[in-house]
Amino acid sequence: MKNIWVFSTIGIICVGILLALMFSNMKSDKTESQEESARIVESINNTESVESVDMSEPAKTEEEENKKEAQADEEGATIELNGSEEIFIAVGETFTDPGAVAKDKNGNDISSKIKVEGKVNTNKAGTYQIYYYVGKAIVIRTVTVG
Repeated sequence: MKNIWVFSTIGIICVGILLALMFSNMKSDKTESQEESARIVESINNTESVESVDMSEPAKTEEEENKKEAQADEEGATIELNGSEEIFIAVGETFTDPGAVAKDKNGNDISSKIKVEGKVNTNKAGTYQIYYYVGKAIVIRTVTVG
């Protein structure tokens, strides 16, 4: 009976300690959040006000214009893999990526805009994937080394 009382007391103490730790963390999180809010408000208050700004059409740089045109080209783009979607090679064999071709929604070649991610380790057996993408279009090639 004495052992049960000792274990119960220890359990209550542990729960108390856990609750105290939880509440202290919550208090410090709240304090950090309040400090961040105060910094943001202070930053806004320290900003000089501008009397009149024409916000109807912001000035665009040449770089922004070129980026907008490139994005328009990439919308509705399609990608076709050169060669097979799945390639099998032996361990130690050389792998040369056959690449892919991309066209915009008007059928114009935009293959130079294809981004390629993924690597094939021909010295280690396994399955590797190479991702080709332009805008929202993506295709995947699987290369199996074995």
